[in-house]
This record gives sequence, structure tokens and C-alpha cells, in this order.
Amino acid sequence: MKPVSKNRPTDVRVILTCCCLNSVITSNEVEKALARLNNNRACGEDGIPGEFIKYGADTLAKVICNILNSVFSVPVHDDIIINGGKVITLQKQGRAKGPVTNLRPITLLNSLRKVISLIVLNRTKHDINEYLSPSQSGLREGRGTSDIVWSHRWLVSKTCAENIDFFITGIDM
Repeated sequence: MKPVSKNRPTDVRVILTCCCLNSVITSNEVEKALARLNNNRACGEDGIPGEFIKYGADTLAKVICNILNSVFSVPVHDDIIINGGKVITLQKQGRAKGPVTNLRPITLLNSLRKVISLIVLNRTKHDINEYLSPSQSGLREGRGTSDIVWSHRWLVSKTCAENIDFFITGIDM
């Protein structure tokens, strides 16, 4: 992990207010977020498939941009619910049906929530990456599960060959 410099804030709240979360959303940001929406995903409670807005980006990006900026210009909107999600379970592939341990929970999010999440991710990832350990792989660009598995196996192999005591702690690997 990089050492924390004296000029760099260490509180995540400070980091997030220092970066560009207070500026208006641009239609270019919305277009980039729409392009990153995954196909063939279940809809959230809004019932809008991601593909509907993804492939309508040329028409919808400006409209969505205006809607989001309007929503965020007012402190509280009780009538607009975008932060809710519906949790469902899916059967894990190749596992016997029945035991709860063989189920995987997923949260179905509304399409606009996904767009907002991608915009926030794009705005903050550069600043946040400075604070993450090089061993942090989850949800980071350019790092996948296969990289984590390879690294884990390499470490086990190397430590066994060298007869070194070594401990690995992994979360949700």
C-alpha cells in the first residue's frame, strides 16, 4: 500500500467531497455510463431493461442528464425512489437444490440507479485507487477473479516449495 503523504486526506468523506461529486452531471458522463450497462440482466422494480436505455443513448442521454441534475438540485425528493433494490436468490450453478448455502443473493437495482452508480464510480475511481492496497482486487478495473485465483495458487505453490509458513486471508474469493 502506498504511504499516506502529509498533504493527502485520509478520511474517505474528505476524499469524496474533494473530488467532483458536487458538479453537475454531463450528458457525456451519462452516455459513458449507458454504454457500460450490461445486457441480459434482470430489471429492477422500475421494470426498465438496461438495454432499453443503453441502445437509446443518443436520444435518452440528454433527457436522463436533465432528470438527474433536476433531482440532485433539490435536497430531498420523497417521490423519486432510486436507492431501493429487490433482493432475490439464485441457485448456484452445479449445486444441489435445497440448502441455503447453495443460493446466491443478488440485488435487482433500478436502471437509473445503475447509471448514477457508474457516474459516481467514474468520478471517484481515480481518487479512491490511491488509497487501495495493490492486493485489493474486488471491483477494480483490469482485475478479475482469474487473477486472484492465479495469485493465490502461485503464493501457495511458492511457499510450499520454499517450506515457508504463510497465511492468506481472503474475503469472498
